[in-house]
Amino acid sequence: LEIDQIRKELMEIAGTDEVDATLKKLETYKSSILDMHQAKNNPDANAEEFKNRYEKEYSELSDACLKIERSLKTKVDEKISLLKIAHLIVFAGIFIIYVAIIVIIAHFTMFMSEMEEKSRVASKSLNSIVNCLDSILIVIEESRHTVSRWNISAQKYFSLTSEQICDNNLFDFVPCLSFLKPYIHKIVQTKKNEELIKRKIIIGNSEKTVNLKMSYVQEASLVAILIEDITSQEIGEKQAEQERHMQVVKNMAKRLAGDFSKVLASITETIAMIE
Repeated sequence: LEIDQIRKELMEIAGTDEVDATLKKLETYKSSILDMHQAKNNPDANAEEFKNRYEKEYSELSDACLKIERSLKTKVDEKISLLKIAHLIVFAGIFIIYVAIIVIIAHFTMFMSEMEEKSRVASKSLNSIVNCLDSILIVIEESRHTVSRWNISAQKYFSLTSEQICDNNLFDFVPCLSFLKPYIHKIVQTKKNEELIKRKIIIGNSEKTVNLKMSYVQEASLVAILIEDITSQEIGEKQAEQERHMQVVKNMAKRLAGDFSKVLASITETIAMIE
């Protein structure tokens, strides 16, 4: 049973032919040992012949064992080499993955930095454009009505800085615009712009006339309110209207005076004729 087990294990490593040949030599060697032992007990046997046979079989068995040993060593060396190559491949793969991750992180960091820089530049440019507007621009959050943008024209018009009002409820600081609440709700629901013409608002002790345009920015959930003060324009229109009325009255007075002069001249002529 032990020989069969050894034979099976060796055959898996060294090969069937070499193992079978070695096992045969082992059997022959065992037989030579028995023959030599029997020859020692038999005076008629040629002990020297059996001894030579024993030594020959032992030498052949040793050579076969050395051959198997060399084969095993070769197999082991091959396995170790393959294992080393596998370790190198795994290490190289891990190193490549590590380098790739570092490169990806570096590129991602650079990309994010570039995007942040572009965003800052775009925001700065947008602020410059917004602040160049003569009209009042207010941007608020659709549900809480907190102010997210408040341009310079709005600061001057309502006497409130952006630091004071940004991130606060618009209608708490500017109650004169509270009438816009239903319109804001309407444009959020309909996604359509709204325009209000010649609305009166009270700022301090002064009554102002304004035009308002409201737009809904759905992607950011924001409502943009553009206010244009037309108070001076309306006053100018009223003055022009009054001047037109005065001109009409003057023209009528001139016509009446001319007609009266004609009537008076006719009466004078008639009286002169009667006399």
